[in-house]
Amino acid sequence: MTKKIALAPHDAVQAEQETLSTPHARRWLWALAALVAVSLLPRLYFALTNSLGYDETHNLMFATLASRGAAPYREVFTGIAPFALLSIEWSVLLWGTGPQVRLLMMSYAVLAVAALFAIVYRQTKTQPLVAATLAALLFSFHPLYFSGSTTINLESAALAFGLLSLWAMKEYRDHPAPWRLLLSGLLFGLSMAIKVFVPFVPAVVLVQMVQHWQATNEGRPLRAAWPALLRMGLWWAAGALAVLLVFVLLFDPVLVYQQVVDFRLDLRHEEDVEEVREWAEFTQFVPLFLGALWGLFSLRRDSAIWVWVAWLLFGSLFLSLHTPLRTRHLIILLPALTALSGMAVANALATSRRAWRLGVAALTALVLVWMVTAAGQAARTENFTDHHPVRRLLIDYVRATTAPDDCIVSKENRLHFLTGRLSTPYLSEVSSARLAVGLLTAPDIMAEIDRHDCALLANATTFDEMVPDLRQMAIDYFSLHLVQFHPDEPEYDQEIFAVPPDSAVPAGQAADYRLGDQFRLAGWWIAPGPWRRGGQAQVTAYWETLRPPDANYKVFLHLVDAQGSTVQSFDHYPFELREEFGIRHYNLNPRYLTTRKLPGNYPYTGLIPTKLWLPGHTLKETHSITLPPGLPPGRYTLQMGMYDEGSMARLPVFAAGHEADLGFVPLGSVELR
Repeated sequence: MTKKIALAPHDAVQAEQETLSTPHARRWLWALAALVAVSLLPRLYFALTNSLGYDETHNLMFATLASRGAAPYREVFTGIAPFALLSIEWSVLLWGTGPQVRLLMMSYAVLAVAALFAIVYRQTKTQPLVAATLAALLFSFHPLYFSGSTTINLESAALAFGLLSLWAMKEYRDHPAPWRLLLSGLLFGLSMAIKVFVPFVPAVVLVQMVQHWQATNEGRPLRAAWPALLRMGLWWAAGALAVLLVFVLLFDPVLVYQQVVDFRLDLRHEEDVEEVREWAEFTQFVPLFLGALWGLFSLRRDSAIWVWVAWLLFGSLFLSLHTPLRTRHLIILLPALTALSGMAVANALATSRRAWRLGVAALTALVLVWMVTAAGQAARTENFTDHHPVRRLLIDYVRATTAPDDCIVSKENRLHFLTGRLSTPYLSEVSSARLAVGLLTAPDIMAEIDRHDCALLANATTFDEMVPDLRQMAIDYFSLHLVQFHPDEPEYDQEIFAVPPDSAVPAGQAADYRLGDQFRLAGWWIAPGPWRRGGQAQVTAYWETLRPPDANYKVFLHLVDAQGSTVQSFDHYPFELREEFGIRHYNLNPRYLTTRKLPGNYPYTGLIPTKLWLPGHTLKETHSITLPPGLPPGRYTLQMGMYDEGSMARLPVFAAGHEADLGFVPLGSVELR
């Protein structure tokens, strides 16, 4: 067996520099390119095919509201740090709110793989290409890191910039220049501006600085290092503080602290938070822990490992203090574990006998195959409707009875993005965590609903448990209390509170058409064209009641061709009950019944019959229509009005300032394709 000789610090630096000669550099670049491609392609597949997860949609909601002009931290409750917000906001502006929004954050994670490869390559004296490639592959395809890096959750991206900071510091050690120290500090600042996830990186960087000083000041006592360490530290801190200064100028630092840091500190005191309690969660780390122990023993005389020893120690200490500790936080340990494992395997392949080398290679291959397989399984996310089919009915109801600009309120931000209806800025995150620490109360939620005229509230068990007053407040406020059931899961229901009592008409949709002396069409909105034959379109009407109505009127909505002929009628009672929504229980707010009773055929004439409408109030109804596939393409006009189904007599229609009966309200023209 060949005995490994420990190199002196000066010789170690020289050996590292020799590995960057032209032939080595070419192999290094080819290996790096292959590694990036192998890491990127499977991530692209999962990132673009998986549905958005629960936590992801919180981050996406913050960024989407910000991209539409709401001020982060001031108007939008924003529970993520500024650089994370900007990264996701840029992604929303580039790719919208679909799965493509993950691409930028995913690219950060792949950069971390490249950074780890470069660091280990420069550190390793024996088989550096093998050590770096193996460490990077183990890191890239560890199930926790792989699955997290295909989302817009923040841990992988924050870890990535922490590793990039170490890489820049390693570059400084090999090619000293102050700008590299600045770069290292700046990258750490960006990591902290994504999430306070690897705050111990400065301690690891300090270890690198000490090693650099020792390599360039051989024989001098360590106590003489402090002036040089101070200079390096000031350059490094300047880079980190520059990032802080930029974000202080962009955002209110007090609000950022309250919503990002203080919120999480308050959460530490809550008992009902998800933590890692099952040892089974740690099993996927067992091979890496064994590999790291092997590396610590076999390379104990190699000063290069002390960077990773420091990372492992400080990272473990940080995790021990982290509350709540979730499974995905354990990726903090991965850089050190994979680096030490890769270096240990490379050393064994170079110094062991042939039989041992074959055994080590086979075992390493098995671990890699297991990790890649487990990574693919871990990266698959469940859909919003997988376990509760009634949620499909909820999605259909929201899409059919609300307009795209309507706000809705739900604990599940996935519902918002699946239906295309956003929350209010302050209700951007209605999570258990925010409810638990008291940052969001039932009066807060109802005040936001009233202020923004939100179309509905989708109730959740969490609301009943954590803000029990919300249910009664919603019953008192909204016009309708509905309960949906799905036949495949009759024991699970979905409660909906819908139709605000009095809606304001947006300025761009205002109108003034009187229907007799009973109603006024105060505004409308029609879905922009072109409309598709066989597809669906929506029409919203704002009905103001002028006096107590004398009958339950039906709304007519006619599609009229260029010759004036009605080619399709979409007549309906307002707020009609439709079978496809699975609504089995329905209750009308008692305020509609103070002077009148429900009709005997309720709810045939609609869930809110016109005879019960309250004078002085404006009800907003969005109606979804299905366009027959056989209609010829062309330009059509929409006409709306009301009539008594018993006599078929229409209510007269008068435009503002005119006394002539128009017979209908001309809503405008649409193109049909």
